[in-house]
Amino acid sequence: MGNTAQASFSSTTNWISTGSMTQMYNGTVSFPSAAGWMTIILDAPFLYTGNNIVVAVDENVAGYSGSGCTFQYTTATNDVLYYRNDVTNPDPASPPTGTLSASRPNIQFDFFNSASPANVVTVNATTGTTTRSYPNVKYAFDAINSGIHQGNVTMEIGSADNQTLTVTSQSELLASGTGSASYSGLVIRPAYSNVTVSGSFPSSGTTTQGIINLTGSQNVVIDGRIGSSGTTKDLTIENSSTNGYASAIIFSGADNDTLRYCNIKSSTTSATSGGTGTVSFQYHSTGLGCNNNVVEYCNISKSGANLPYYAIASSNTVSANKSENNTVKNCNISDFQRAGIWIGNTGATDYNNLWTISNNNIFESVPVTISTTNYLNWAVYIGYHSSSNSYRQCSGVFTITGNTIGGDGAGGNWTVNSTTGTYTVSGGIFIYGSTTEYSEISGNDIGNFSIQTYVADQSYFKLYGFDGIYNHLGKVKIGTSAGNEIHDISVVHSSSSWGGFICGIYSSTGSDLSCEIMNNSIHDISLPSGNNEFQYFYGIYSYAGSSISTNRTNNNSVYKIDALKGRYVHGLYIDGGVESNHISSIATDGTIGELFGIRWVITGSSNAPNCRIDNNEIILGTDRNGNSTAVNKNIFGIHTNSQYVYLYYNSVLIDGVATTNNSACLRINTTGSGSNVINNLFYNNRSGGAGRHLSISAAINLTTYPTYLTSSNNAYIFGSNLGEYNTSTAFSGGTLAADLVSWTAGASNETNSRDTLNSQMPVASFFPDIASSDNLFPSADQWLCAGIVVSQTDDITGTARANPAPTTIGAYELSCTTLPVGLAAFDAQCSGEGIDLVWTTYSETNNNYFTIEKSEDGIAFTTIAKITGAGNSNQPLRYSVTDAESSESTVYYRLKQTDFDGSSTYSQIISTDCGNEIFDVSVYPNPASEFIDIRVTGSGRNDIVISLINAIGQELPVQIEKTSGGNYRILFDNEIPCGQYYVKIKSEKNLKCIKIVRM
Repeated sequence: MGNTAQASFSSTTNWISTGSMTQMYNGTVSFPSAAGWMTIILDAPFLYTGNNIVVAVDENVAGYSGSGCTFQYTTATNDVLYYRNDVTNPDPASPPTGTLSASRPNIQFDFFNSASPANVVTVNATTGTTTRSYPNVKYAFDAINSGIHQGNVTMEIGSADNQTLTVTSQSELLASGTGSASYSGLVIRPAYSNVTVSGSFPSSGTTTQGIINLTGSQNVVIDGRIGSSGTTKDLTIENSSTNGYASAIIFSGADNDTLRYCNIKSSTTSATSGGTGTVSFQYHSTGLGCNNNVVEYCNISKSGANLPYYAIASSNTVSANKSENNTVKNCNISDFQRAGIWIGNTGATDYNNLWTISNNNIFESVPVTISTTNYLNWAVYIGYHSSSNSYRQCSGVFTITGNTIGGDGAGGNWTVNSTTGTYTVSGGIFIYGSTTEYSEISGNDIGNFSIQTYVADQSYFKLYGFDGIYNHLGKVKIGTSAGNEIHDISVVHSSSSWGGFICGIYSSTGSDLSCEIMNNSIHDISLPSGNNEFQYFYGIYSYAGSSISTNRTNNNSVYKIDALKGRYVHGLYIDGGVESNHISSIATDGTIGELFGIRWVITGSSNAPNCRIDNNEIILGTDRNGNSTAVNKNIFGIHTNSQYVYLYYNSVLIDGVATTNNSACLRINTTGSGSNVINNLFYNNRSGGAGRHLSISAAINLTTYPTYLTSSNNAYIFGSNLGEYNTSTAFSGGTLAADLVSWTAGASNETNSRDTLNSQMPVASFFPDIASSDNLFPSADQWLCAGIVVSQTDDITGTARANPAPTTIGAYELSCTTLPVGLAAFDAQCSGEGIDLVWTTYSETNNNYFTIEKSEDGIAFTTIAKITGAGNSNQPLRYSVTDAESSESTVYYRLKQTDFDGSSTYSQIISTDCGNEIFDVSVYPNPASEFIDIRVTGSGRNDIVISLINAIGQELPVQIEKTSGGNYRILFDNEIPCGQYYVKIKSEKNLKCIKIVRM
């Protein structure tokens, strides 16, 4: 039964569609067995406009009735249209040609007096009926749909006596131009504070229903603010049904609509293939997509204790009518099972496109428990990846920027727990987007996760335990315009079998695609001890599987990783260009697996010079506290499988003490030709165990094929052996080379390379602060000033490389000047004999002698010793002298170097205080972007002054906060440009300067 404006049937095909009527009744009735009236109670409220009523009866049993039944009727021309057939059951949605009749069955309406419901929705319009009140939103929508209110319409919800509206069926707004609806714009907002519109439906069925359904609507604004001003959210829309098709707000083929400043809640606890969210976007049955809609400044969360599957969901499988240009921004999105935002379809390719997801806060305020059927938990999930390892693409382009993902909204962690026999696939952002155009994921903060995984088997898909960002087969730029930060994540594995993959950033693209991963920071990720092992950890994984990859992985930092339960642990696992990345302080234990700084797995040759490994800084073998790690695993600073490798300007340090196994700064794991190794610093300071600790390891048989390796202008520092070659398996057999002479005997190259033992050139000469991974030590400049000009024009910080030569070996371009003596280190240490003064030179030209001078005040110096120099030398030389007249107070020393021609230069002044403990300083992160933390330890940490100095010695105005004890923080603002600086820490008796880089 429906309310219709149609007055009669004009022809035998003039059936009335359900879409042009207001439904009054829909149900199944039984005919009486005896004469009399059939009674139907119209117990569902509806808006009656005073127009005609149409009654449609569908009796669909084959055969025909007996002759004993009689229907009473009244003659009314063209008021009846019917179709009947003994064998054909007509489709009510598309009825065949019928027959007109003047015999209209008698219908009697009985009316009962009852109190009218209170009117709590007021509609104002510029055309039609300008003002009228209604008992709920549905009646108001029905009035707008029937054309009662036209033009610019405003709907205000709530009254002085009632701010809570309970609805029992969906309130659907049709598009203007559908039927009698005629509005140019509609604003829906609360009239009073804390207005709630709630319901609990559907209880069953497979049709998505919402408290509000915007069906094809345009220019509708649902604004939760009184008077559409301010920031207070005074409108809550809530659906408490747990049915899989229950939503709070539905955009169905809607365009240019806005949902803002509202509290939106639902609790659907089962999934549908198209996805029903608390806020749902779906294409209309006519094929229309949703376009140019905005959801902003809303709180989207759970209703009651039940977590909805999706907070926001959009699905569109109609390629001809994509859902495009929709935006979700500045929202708090919390408490969901599978995804905070899901765009895609579980059963087919999806056609959402050009979505923007920006500046949202996405979190879980309560722990999420993973079950066998509900194994996903992501903040943003675009596309689909099933438990059977099948993927469903969402073919569009997406911009995901500036979101804060993680935590519980109150300073705690986003917590995910797995039940026994299940598995967890969770993380920050998952995308399977366009393969022809770039999506962008930039400037997101993903952190504060506590994940428990349980892998019942090692099926491929089930191995993905956690990923900060996961890209599958699409073109994407991750961090290109602004870096993502992935941090403070703890993942434990609770089953007896080994767990799967843990990744900061994971990208697997097709052979003709490319992925840019740039400017990202991945740190403070923990796979703690005391649990079962994960098979793999990757700071960044980027793999195309092609012979030549156009992937780019530049300017990323991976540090402070406690992968104690990781077997094969990687800073970067890459098959494209790798430039200006920083990798350090990665901890792992156990005896299975290996530790890699960069594992380069590209193959092929045609474009290999464009896929280089340049300007990377890698420090492995010690954890964030300087303790030895991976003591029973092989360590590789850089490991490459390709015969066409180009390594320029890398700085690699392997440090710490091993129990067993081996280490190499560089491993070339191929016997083929085409390896190019130029301008690199390879420092292996590792010791212990019976293994080999090398600067370089090569599978190439350099004796037979010396030209297979093009290597020059490198600096090798090592313990007992520089390297090995002709080793099909690293650290096994082959030929050991004790130094550069024996290495070049096989390789017949290494022009202008240099080498020395690590005992002659201390780590501090090149890496003075391993915890902060600072390689900017000016006293080592000259020994490293031996590089040649190659295709890389900048260093790891963006500083221009010297051209013409000499340029600097290693990741950092330093100031190369010609000095008679290159001083690598000058140090004073307290001992039982007095104060030991030790210095090392890496080169000497016409050096006659050194004079050691001492001062009590740092101003007036006296000579205490004279040491003869080497004259001319290109090898590191070590000198020492002991000042037996030590003091209980601070004393100062300097070196005076004198040439044969009588000219002289002075070193920097150093100080020591053997009567007082000095302080120690660590600075992190370094490089940094927004701030640096400074930790000062030791008895001399009190009464210190901290300042930031630029490259020309000027003290800069910065905000310095003392956070606790000896902990400080320097905050950078826009007045501090990117570049190199010094942190100066000074007390009454001590001074330390540490160089930092702002990126």
